[in-house]
Amino acid sequence: MAHRHLSETAGRELTKAAIDDIITRGTIGTWRKLVEAMHADKTGRITRRVTDMAKTLSERDPRARAFAALLRKLSSKSHDAAAM
Repeated sequence: MAHRHLSETAGRELTKAAIDDIITRGTIGTWRKLVEAMHADKTGRITRRVTDMAKTLSERDPRARAFAALLRKLSSKSHDAAAM
């Protein structure tokens, strides 16, 4: 079942509240879809929001810390691939 904030009917605009919900209550599969949405957004707006929320939430939430660590790993991998 699709997460309510990542469904087609919810649209592509993810609010900070929606991102908070996905990070703190979502599953690995939901996180994967959030990362896919980040990559699909050519404006970079979703990436900025997700990165900001992950940083803020990771100060108090262990799941958010795990997500933030995952984002850092994914970011370094994509940076390494772009350098090649």
